[in-house]
Amino acid sequence: MTTMSKVSSVVIVFAIVCRLRAADSGAGESDNRVTLWYDQPASQWSEAIPIGNGRMGAMVFGRPADEVLYLNEDTVWSGGPHDYTNVGSRQYLGELRRLMRDEKYEEAAIFGADHMLGVPPRQQVYESLGKLHLKFPGHESYTDYRRQLDMSQGVVKVRYQVGDAKHSRQILASRPDQVIAIRLECDRPGRSSTECTLISGGGKRIGESRQTGCLKMCAAERTPRSPRRSSFSTHATSRSQAHGQGRSL
Repeated sequence: MTTMSKVSSVVIVFAIVCRLRAADSGAGESDNRVTLWYDQPASQWSEAIPIGNGRMGAMVFGRPADEVLYLNEDTVWSGGPHDYTNVGSRQYLGELRRLMRDEKYEEAAIFGADHMLGVPPRQQVYESLGKLHLKFPGHESYTDYRRQLDMSQGVVKVRYQVGDAKHSRQILASRPDQVIAIRLECDRPGRSSTECTLISGGGKRIGESRQTGCLKMCAAERTPRSPRRSSFSTHATSRSQAHGQGRSL
Protein backbone atom coordinates (compact mmCIF):
# COMPACT_ATOMS: atom_id res chain seq x y z
CA MET A 1 0.00 0.00 0.00
CA THR A 2 1.38 3.37 -0.92
CA THR A 3 2.10 6.02 1.69
CA MET A 4 1.30 9.61 0.90
CA SER A 5 3.70 12.35 1.95
CA LYS A 6 2.48 15.85 2.62
CA VAL A 7 4.58 18.75 3.81
CA SER A 8 3.37 22.01 5.33
CA SER A 9 5.59 24.92 6.31
CA VAL A 10 4.96 28.22 8.06
CA VAL A 11 6.92 31.06 9.65
CA ILE A 12 5.89 32.91 12.80
CA VAL A 13 7.69 36.09 13.82
CA PHE A 14 7.61 37.74 17.25
CA ALA A 15 8.70 41.37 17.23
CA ILE A 16 9.53 42.69 20.69
CA VAL A 17 9.89 46.45 20.66
CA CYS A 18 11.23 48.26 23.74
CA ARG A 19 10.63 52.00 23.93
CA LEU A 20 11.40 54.48 26.69
CA ARG A 21 8.45 56.81 27.05
CA ALA A 22 5.84 57.78 29.58
CA ALA A 23 3.55 54.84 30.32
CA ASP A 24 0.42 56.68 31.43
CA SER A 25 -1.57 54.29 33.60
CA GLY A 26 -4.86 55.66 32.34
CA ALA A 27 -4.04 56.24 28.71
CA GLY A 28 -5.44 53.98 26.04
CA GLU A 29 -7.93 52.11 28.23
CA SER A 30 -11.00 51.21 26.23
CA ASP A 31 -14.65 51.51 27.01
CA ASN A 32 -15.48 48.89 29.65
CA ARG A 33 -18.36 47.64 27.50
CA VAL A 34 -15.89 46.06 25.05
CA THR A 35 -13.02 45.32 27.47
CA LEU A 36 -12.32 42.31 29.64
CA TRP A 37 -10.04 43.34 32.51
CA TYR A 38 -8.48 41.75 35.58
CA ASP A 39 -6.57 43.02 38.61
CA GLN A 40 -4.16 40.08 38.84
CA PRO A 41 -2.15 37.85 36.47
CA ALA A 42 -3.47 34.52 35.25
CA SER A 43 -2.48 31.59 37.45
CA GLN A 44 -3.60 28.85 35.02
CA TRP A 45 -4.29 28.38 31.30
CA SER A 46 -8.05 28.93 31.55
CA GLU A 47 -7.48 32.38 33.10
CA ALA A 48 -5.12 33.59 30.34
CA ILE A 49 -6.28 36.04 27.65
CA PRO A 50 -6.47 34.72 24.05
CA ILE A 51 -5.27 36.51 20.93
CA GLY A 52 -5.25 35.22 17.36
CA ASN A 53 -5.55 36.05 13.67
CA GLY A 54 -7.21 32.90 12.33
CA ARG A 55 -3.94 31.07 11.65
CA MET A 56 -1.82 31.64 14.74
CA GLY A 57 -2.69 32.50 18.29
CA ALA A 58 -1.48 32.70 21.87
CA MET A 59 -2.74 32.59 25.43
CA VAL A 60 -1.29 35.52 27.40
CA PHE A 61 -0.85 35.14 31.16
CA GLY A 62 0.16 38.73 31.96
CA ARG A 63 2.74 37.87 34.62
CA PRO A 64 5.00 40.83 35.48
CA ALA A 65 8.21 38.90 36.31
CA ASP A 66 7.71 35.82 34.13
CA GLU A 67 5.39 36.43 31.20
CA VAL A 68 4.37 33.37 29.22
CA LEU A 69 2.58 33.00 25.89
CA TYR A 70 1.28 29.56 24.92
CA LEU A 71 1.58 29.44 21.13
CA ASN A 72 -0.66 27.79 18.53
CA GLU A 73 -0.39 27.54 14.75
CA ASP A 74 -2.97 25.80 12.60
CA THR A 75 -0.66 23.40 10.72
CA VAL A 76 0.86 21.78 13.82
CA TRP A 77 -0.90 18.42 14.19
CA SER A 78 0.19 14.93 15.25
CA GLY A 79 -0.17 13.77 11.62
CA GLY A 80 -1.63 14.56 8.22
CA PRO A 81 -5.05 13.99 6.62
CA HIS A 82 -5.75 10.57 5.14
CA ASP A 83 -8.57 8.15 4.34
CA TYR A 84 -10.11 6.57 7.47
CA THR A 85 -12.44 4.26 5.49
CA ASN A 86 -12.85 0.81 7.05
CA VAL A 87 -13.27 -1.22 3.85
CA GLY A 88 -14.56 -4.41 5.51
CA SER A 89 -17.01 -2.80 7.93
CA ARG A 90 -20.08 -3.34 5.71
CA GLN A 91 -20.23 -7.06 6.43
CA TYR A 92 -20.85 -6.30 10.13
CA LEU A 93 -23.76 -3.91 9.60
CA GLY A 94 -26.45 -6.59 9.71
CA GLU A 95 -25.25 -8.00 13.03
CA LEU A 96 -25.01 -4.50 14.52
CA ARG A 97 -28.62 -3.77 13.49
CA ARG A 98 -29.77 -7.08 14.99
CA LEU A 99 -28.17 -6.27 18.34
CA MET A 100 -29.85 -2.88 18.39
CA ARG A 101 -33.27 -4.34 17.47
CA ASP A 102 -32.83 -6.77 20.38
CA GLU A 103 -32.05 -3.76 22.62
CA LYS A 104 -28.62 -5.12 23.42
CA TYR A 105 -27.17 -1.62 23.28
CA GLU A 106 -24.04 -2.17 25.35
CA GLU A 107 -23.10 -5.23 23.30
CA ALA A 108 -23.88 -3.32 20.11
CA ALA A 109 -21.59 -0.46 21.17
CA ILE A 110 -18.69 -2.83 21.80
CA PHE A 111 -19.35 -4.71 18.55
CA GLY A 112 -19.48 -1.48 16.55
CA ALA A 113 -16.27 -0.20 18.14
CA ASP A 114 -14.49 -3.46 17.30
CA HIS A 115 -15.59 -3.73 13.67
CA MET A 116 -16.98 -0.47 12.26
CA LEU A 117 -14.82 2.47 13.34
CA GLY A 118 -12.39 4.17 10.98
CA VAL A 119 -8.82 2.94 10.49
CA PRO A 120 -7.13 3.97 12.70
CA PRO A 121 -10.01 4.60 15.14
CA ARG A 122 -8.48 7.77 16.56
CA GLN A 123 -8.10 10.90 14.44
CA GLN A 124 -5.06 13.15 14.48
CA VAL A 125 -4.94 15.76 17.25
CA TYR A 126 -4.11 19.45 17.29
CA GLU A 127 -0.82 20.18 19.05
CA SER A 128 0.71 23.18 20.77
CA LEU A 129 3.56 24.91 18.93
CA GLY A 130 5.35 25.80 22.18
CA LYS A 131 5.74 28.58 24.75
CA LEU A 132 7.41 31.98 24.69
CA HIS A 133 8.79 33.10 28.07
CA LEU A 134 9.74 36.70 28.83
CA LYS A 135 11.56 37.12 32.15
CA PHE A 136 11.84 40.53 33.80
CA PRO A 137 14.33 40.51 36.71
CA GLY A 138 13.25 42.58 39.69
CA HIS A 139 9.55 42.62 38.74
CA GLU A 140 8.50 40.09 41.39
CA SER A 141 7.05 42.87 43.59
CA TYR A 142 4.67 45.28 41.86
CA THR A 143 1.65 47.52 42.41
CA ASP A 144 -1.16 49.09 40.38
CA TYR A 145 -1.63 45.96 38.26
CA ARG A 146 -4.15 45.63 35.43
CA ARG A 147 -4.44 43.36 32.41
CA GLN A 148 -7.12 43.63 29.78
CA LEU A 149 -8.34 42.52 26.39
CA ASP A 150 -9.57 45.33 24.17
CA MET A 151 -12.16 43.37 22.18
CA SER A 152 -12.71 46.21 19.69
CA GLN A 153 -9.04 46.12 18.63
CA GLY A 154 -7.96 42.61 19.64
CA VAL A 155 -5.11 43.95 21.78
CA VAL A 156 -3.99 42.61 25.16
CA LYS A 157 -2.62 45.29 27.50
CA VAL A 158 -0.76 44.73 30.77
CA ARG A 159 0.39 47.52 33.06
CA TYR A 160 1.92 47.67 36.52
CA GLN A 161 4.41 49.66 38.58
CA VAL A 162 7.73 48.55 40.10
CA GLY A 163 9.00 51.18 42.51
CA ASP A 164 8.68 54.51 40.71
CA ALA A 165 8.85 52.94 37.22
CA LYS A 166 5.70 52.33 35.22
CA HIS A 167 5.74 49.33 32.87
CA SER A 168 3.28 48.34 30.16
CA ARG A 169 2.92 45.71 27.44
CA GLN A 170 0.76 45.45 24.37
CA ILE A 171 0.33 42.12 22.58
CA LEU A 172 -1.58 41.49 19.35
CA ALA A 173 -1.86 39.04 16.48
CA SER A 174 -1.88 40.83 13.11
CA ARG A 175 -3.59 39.10 10.19
CA PRO A 176 -2.19 41.39 7.41
CA ASP A 177 1.38 41.02 8.71
CA GLN A 178 1.00 37.42 9.94
CA VAL A 179 2.86 38.27 13.13
CA ILE A 180 2.34 38.17 16.88
CA ALA A 181 3.86 41.41 18.18
CA ILE A 182 4.77 42.46 21.70
CA ARG A 183 5.45 46.08 22.61
CA LEU A 184 7.22 46.82 25.92
CA GLU A 185 7.28 50.29 27.47
CA CYS A 186 8.90 51.80 30.57
CA ASP A 187 9.00 55.45 31.62
CA ARG A 188 12.42 55.13 33.35
CA PRO A 189 15.63 54.69 31.28
CA GLY A 190 17.55 51.53 32.06
CA ARG A 191 14.80 50.05 34.21
CA SER A 192 13.53 47.39 31.79
CA SER A 193 15.54 44.23 31.04
CA THR A 194 14.12 41.15 29.33
CA GLU A 195 15.28 37.57 28.82
CA CYS A 196 13.46 35.78 26.00
CA THR A 197 13.15 31.97 25.86
CA LEU A 198 11.33 29.65 23.45
CA ILE A 199 10.22 26.31 24.89
CA SER A 200 9.33 23.47 22.53
CA GLY A 201 5.87 21.94 22.50
CA GLY A 202 7.43 18.53 21.74
CA GLY A 203 9.47 17.19 18.83
CA LYS A 204 10.84 20.63 17.98
CA ARG A 205 14.35 21.96 17.76
CA ILE A 206 15.38 25.37 19.09
CA GLY A 207 18.41 27.24 17.87
CA GLU A 208 19.86 30.75 17.98
CA SER A 209 21.23 32.84 15.14
CA ARG A 210 24.13 35.00 16.31
CA GLN A 211 24.01 37.07 13.14
CA THR A 212 20.39 38.18 13.60
CA GLY A 213 19.92 37.76 17.35
CA CYS A 214 16.88 35.56 16.68
CA LEU A 215 15.62 32.47 18.44
CA LYS A 216 14.40 29.85 16.00
CA MET A 217 12.13 26.89 16.72
CA CYS A 218 11.63 24.23 14.05
CA ALA A 219 9.23 21.30 14.14
CA ALA A 220 9.55 18.22 11.94
CA GLU A 221 7.35 15.35 13.04
CA ARG A 222 6.69 12.01 11.32
CA THR A 223 4.63 9.50 13.26
CA PRO A 224 3.18 6.79 10.98
CA ARG A 225 1.15 4.83 13.54
CA SER A 226 -0.41 2.46 11.04
CA PRO A 227 0.41 1.13 7.53
CA ARG A 228 -2.47 3.18 6.10
CA ARG A 229 -1.53 6.44 7.77
CA SER A 230 -0.12 9.25 5.65
CA SER A 231 3.39 10.41 6.42
CA PHE A 232 3.22 14.06 7.39
CA SER A 233 5.90 16.60 8.16
CA THR A 234 5.30 20.04 9.66
CA HIS A 235 8.00 22.71 9.59
CA ALA A 236 7.17 25.67 11.83
CA THR A 237 9.60 28.46 12.60
CA SER A 238 9.28 31.05 15.35
CA ARG A 239 11.63 34.00 15.67
CA SER A 240 11.95 36.46 18.53
CA GLN A 241 13.99 39.61 18.14
CA ALA A 242 14.36 42.78 20.21
CA HIS A 243 14.69 46.27 18.76
CA GLY A 244 15.63 49.36 20.77
CA GLN A 245 14.89 53.02 20.23
CA GLY A 246 17.57 55.45 21.37
CA ARG A 247 19.31 52.72 23.40
CA SER A 248 21.05 49.45 22.63
CA LEU A 249 19.53 46.30 24.13
